[in-house]
Amino acid sequence: MRSGIGLVLAFAAAAARCKALGFHEETAKDMSDKNTKAGTYVLSEGAHKIKVTKFETDFKSAPGSVRIEFVNEGSPEEFIAFDVEFGYPAPAESIAPYVPEFFEVSFENWKTGSVETRTQPGIGKAAPLFARVLSATGSDVRMTAARETPDTGLRRGTTFLGNKIEVVKLEGNLTPPEGTKPSIAFTLESQEESADVGAFRYMVQFFKDGKPMDLGRKFSIFRPASKPLGKKGDTVVVDVTLDTAASLAGARPVLRVIQ
Repeated sequence: MRSGIGLVLAFAAAAARCKALGFHEETAKDMSDKNTKAGTYVLSEGAHKIKVTKFETDFKSAPGSVRIEFVNEGSPEEFIAFDVEFGYPAPAESIAPYVPEFFEVSFENWKTGSVETRTQPGIGKAAPLFARVLSATGSDVRMTAARETPDTGLRRGTTFLGNKIEVVKLEGNLTPPEGTKPSIAFTLESQEESADVGAFRYMVQFFKDGKPMDLGRKFSIFRPASKPLGKKGDTVVVDVTLDTAASLAGARPVLRVIQ
């Protein structure tokens, strides 16, 4: 009996030491202060003003979701997009405070004074620690990212159309040798299990110092993809070649996708 009690106490002491060392820290974090607050302006530049009027989270179970209400208080917007970041618990061995997942929400022909609501589900295997809407300009503008497979597990690429499409590969060279034009290619993969994604349109933008670069009409309009996307695993490549004298060093390529 004593040996049994001693074993239990030993396990308890070991668990306490692990907790003190931070091995179980991810289960105890409270990062709810990072949630976007109602009344936050996610765009406020000159005549362009967009505010979050409601931000409702459902983090009771995995993968969680948010319901966001936006209002356009400024000029009409032909097209605008925001990233929604979900923060999920990091593995015990990770030095990162959380694992981020990003989703794009976009709006077309958005009139002044009109309200738009989006419900965005997450994709994590645990309940989120927080979620927030990132600004459409400045340092919050994220470069489109491809799927990665780090030592700690799979990290999804940028997703579009409510997680229907994922960027699985990103190739190209924006600062090639003299005599060669800059180019970039995104490989997009369907994540739809039971239905075709179908036809979609895309636009590639480049941001520098938090501002979109003016590279001509080709990079300010949506173009149809070369083929529709089918069910999960089907892929299509979106590629562009740039004919510009502007320096692209330090530029962030951002892919936009709509149907």
